[in-house]
Amino acid sequence: MALLLSNHWLYVHVPKTAGTSISNVLETHNCEHLATHGKLNSQRNLLGKYVFGFVRNPFTRFASLYYSHIRENGKIPIEEFIDTHEKWDYFFDTQTDWLEYNGKLDRIDYIGKYETLQEDLKQIGSKIDIDLKSIPLLNQNGIRNTFPQMDMYDYYKNRCYTNPKVVQFVRNKYRKDFKNFDYGLVLWRQGNNRTFWYAWGVNRIYIQNY
Repeated sequence: MALLLSNHWLYVHVPKTAGTSISNVLETHNCEHLATHGKLNSQRNLLGKYVFGFVRNPFTRFASLYYSHIRENGKIPIEEFIDTHEKWDYFFDTQTDWLEYNGKLDRIDYIGKYETLQEDLKQIGSKIDIDLKSIPLLNQNGIRNTFPQMDMYDYYKNRCYTNPKVVQFVRNKYRKDFKNFDYGLVLWRQGNNRTFWYAWGVNRIYIQNY
């Protein structure tokens, strides 16, 4: 999650927003790493720099974070994952925290979205004179397992969306991200005990008795 700097642009790598794929391309264009886990607010000289970064729906971002932990460290109940990692793991920081400068988002020139990645990359590429038309997503977590017709990422992602504690945690923890980046939730009810939440970039989230 490095800040990448060239003579005329600065890329802020927000964790779990396709940053590895984007960085791999940018690193071939005469830039340097400024910080391993750098946030925009750590920089003081942005004069003349085109600053950009990407965000993602907080639900899919959290699901990706949880699954990455499982792949690297083994299975852990999602409730335990939240309780043991929230207070110290910088991956849990809001996307707003990564992109703010002096408490505001007005210093970043372009905030792209994971859900419209290719379209936003074209816009950014035209500004920084780099061909970013087609970037493969390297960390797609596409490992198949014994679950029929479903890879492991989809399995754990669905577990995130159907767990009331997780839904409540994500809504509260990332309230600023939902607001600042227009990832609003729409509530729709069906029947007596059937509640669905809809959000851009997320399939419907079903919470029974929620």
